[in-house]
Amino acid sequence: MNLFRSRVSSSIVSTMAEELGSSAYASTATSSSRAKTRSFWPSILRWIPTSTDHVIAAEKRLLSVVKTPYVVEQVNIGSGPPGSKTRWFRSKSDEPRFINTVTFQSKEDSPTLVMVHGYGASQGFFFRNFDALASRFKIIAIDQLGWGGSSRPDFTCKSTEETEAWFIDSFEEWRKAKNLSNFILLGHSFGGYVAAKYALKHPEHVQQLILVGSAGFSSESDSKSEWLTRFRATWKGAVLNHLWESNFTPQKVIRGLGPLGPDMVRRYTTARFGSYSSGEVLAGEECKLLTDYVYHTLAAKASGELCLKYIFSFGAFARKPLLQSAPEWKVPTTFIYGFQDWMNYEGAQQARQLMKVPCEIIRVPKAGHFVFIVSTMAEELGSSASTATSSSLAKTRSFWPSILRWIPTSTDHVIAAEKRLLSLVKTPYVVEQVNIGSGPPGSKTRWFRSKSDEPRFINTVTFQSKEDSPTLVMVHGYGASQGFFFRNFDALASRFKIIAIDQLGWGGSSRPDFTCKSTEETEAWFIDSFEEWRKAKNLSNFILLGHSFGGYVAAKYALKHPEHVQQLILVGPAGVSSESDSKSEWLTRFRATWKGAVLNHLWESNFTPQKAIRGLGPWGPDMVRRYTTARFGAYSTVGVLAGEECKLLTDYSYHTFAAKASGELCLKYIFSFGAFARKPLVQSAPEWKVPTTFIYGFHDWMNYEGAQQARQLMKVPCKIIRVPKAGHLQFIDNPTGFHSAVFYACRMYISPNLETEHLPEGLTLA
Repeated sequence: MNLFRSRVSSSIVSTMAEELGSSAYASTATSSSRAKTRSFWPSILRWIPTSTDHVIAAEKRLLSVVKTPYVVEQVNIGSGPPGSKTRWFRSKSDEPRFINTVTFQSKEDSPTLVMVHGYGASQGFFFRNFDALASRFKIIAIDQLGWGGSSRPDFTCKSTEETEAWFIDSFEEWRKAKNLSNFILLGHSFGGYVAAKYALKHPEHVQQLILVGSAGFSSESDSKSEWLTRFRATWKGAVLNHLWESNFTPQKVIRGLGPLGPDMVRRYTTARFGSYSSGEVLAGEECKLLTDYVYHTLAAKASGELCLKYIFSFGAFARKPLLQSAPEWKVPTTFIYGFQDWMNYEGAQQARQLMKVPCEIIRVPKAGHFVFIVSTMAEELGSSASTATSSSLAKTRSFWPSILRWIPTSTDHVIAAEKRLLSLVKTPYVVEQVNIGSGPPGSKTRWFRSKSDEPRFINTVTFQSKEDSPTLVMVHGYGASQGFFFRNFDALASRFKIIAIDQLGWGGSSRPDFTCKSTEETEAWFIDSFEEWRKAKNLSNFILLGHSFGGYVAAKYALKHPEHVQQLILVGPAGVSSESDSKSEWLTRFRATWKGAVLNHLWESNFTPQKAIRGLGPWGPDMVRRYTTARFGAYSTVGVLAGEECKLLTDYSYHTFAAKASGELCLKYIFSFGAFARKPLVQSAPEWKVPTTFIYGFHDWMNYEGAQQARQLMKVPCKIIRVPKAGHLQFIDNPTGFHSAVFYACRMYISPNLETEHLPEGLTLA
């Protein structure tokens, strides 16, 4: 027993020593002063398993991936007596403050570059940049007062002026302690705001200012904040505004989760940095170390983070925007933005017009707000063929940084997930955002209706094909996106020119507010936007394939515009039968029960499945993973979806489901409870003008008998094919059978000589 205790004790001591010390740690702080900032509780007794020591230890582990030698020091920036007028000094003792500082080895006479992190971050976030930058500069990276491994005094500021002084004056005291001058100052996000304010107050020390995705340029009076005023008037806006003014920070959520906090942060870093990382996705050791570092940085004692409400009003608009002081700028400035940065570079453009010093604005492709960590945002958003401008696309994105989002997704995430999923496809393809125009305010075309002339875009993927191949346009079903056909593109592209789209309001297409109030308006939303897309692509004489709800839309489109459609292929189409169908009797009985009454009420209230996913917030991805694992393991014939396929489809499905609600809100207008069409296709069957093939899985929950009824009324050729070993998603469940059915349906277009070809083995006609 004593031997066991000895081993445990030595293990604990060894671990603590490893976390707390390093040969490179050249702290100027005394152990006694540092001890005052640490909790005396052992980790195992803490609800929040962190401390300043943990932050420093996590920083050391993260910086172990950096090859350039460095020194860490705690720079003493002094203290003030009780009652000091300098708010950041104010305390009940003369306890000193320390700024955690990392200095990297560099060549002699290299210019000095001081790096300042953003809100909620720390200097370790630059870990991917230190080696490259240290080859040209003497790099000094700091944790601002109240963040990272720096001192975290009680935050006692009560105004914007005092809060700015907290950061600017503490930085100046640090500069004096380091005896620095004539340096280049780089700040990211909120760190950019602080760097700019410092350079305004102390321009004599700063050679050059580099502001990376800088916060704080625009004010709430900016015309683009009109929507925020409207949002504040809603109950959701009122609640969020109250939380903001109460200084409820994202970090408080992490602390509130206690020992569950690290898992929440892991989900965030995996989703955020796994989505956009350049070169290699942040994975393995890098991802693990960054996650650990981020958690301890976020969960440690609240201090600098409480600046939020004093510097910004709700919506991240600066209370004292930098734009107002642009004419007073005295330091040459370079702005750096990612192409898909949620910080709008237009504020920098306005500032440049007012400045009297040299100023340039650089935009980095393949990057979002974390330019220095990620660089594939633009690549994920499109290609050289994209017709969408970055400014127009930016309007569809959330202005909230990922760390502030309860729902960890955005349009950018959808496009990024699509790119990863399509990496499984071998056929070359081009992604483009096709501009389908816009309409003036009050336009009678409901899907155009908005308070601006903002254009709409349809996310379109076109696959390389042989010359003169017939064109096959593929339309996804409800809640899905074109990427759901990922298992089919290679096979179908061998015979067709494949064009797959995300319908308006879904996937990577624009997601305008859904303002339709009737079945007619809702049908027009999809049919008319598809027609505008067809015009923009200058298409005609194509084969149109639609799955499920996409089949309903395809059929309605072919009824309205038959001159453009050669052949119609409806894959498990929704909306063929009406509720008057005899098989709906069970639904009438079910509605009479309390469960049925509740579900019917939810349906009529337009409560969609996607709302449930959003409501789960950061737990949504796990719910979707459970669904995809269970669903696609049930029927798949070419190997259960597993490994990389399953992972990528799950990721894609989550972001498609959880992004802004738009097209999904069509549900109650197109279908009554039970998925019966309010305007069923069978009613218009006699007016059909396009040859049609229905394809159903043997286990499809969409009943093929409705298609049989429609066929009896049609005056055009019609076939019904059933695919074995497949459910509603035949193209995923049994892709080989699905391809055979499509080839058979289109045999006269693929090769006229095959018109009399027999039905492929395994398929049956109904």
